[in-house]
Order: sequence, then structure tokens, then C-alpha cells
Amino acid sequence: MNQLIYLAHAGHIPHEKADTMVIISPTMLLITTVAIVAMIVIAALVVQRQKPMKQRADDSLPK
Repeated sequence: MNQLIYLAHAGHIPHEKADTMVIISPTMLLITTVAIVAMIVIAALVVQRQKPMKQRADDSLPK
């Protein structure tokens, strides 16, 4: 662990850039994946909620 810190200080800017890229990409990937899954789940719930509502509205309309 100390060696990593020493290396980061020795090659300051390039090593820092490499570290941030390594840190950012997996977290960004995770965030985007979670966001996509959440959007799909929310969309599915909205569709499921709307279907019975629409059917009820259609049934209640005078024919």
C-alpha cells in the first residue's frame, strides 16, 4: 500500500490520471447499470399500473 502511495507521488500527474480512470470507470459502469435497471423496473411498474386503470376507465364509460 505504501509503495502505491510512493509511486503516486513519484509520477504525480500521469499516475493520478491513471488511478482516477481506474477508479471512475467501474463506478460509472455500476451507476449506469443500476440506472438502466432502475429505469426498466420503473417503466415495467408504470405499465403494469396503467393497464388496469385504462381497463377500469374503459369499463366505466357508458357504451
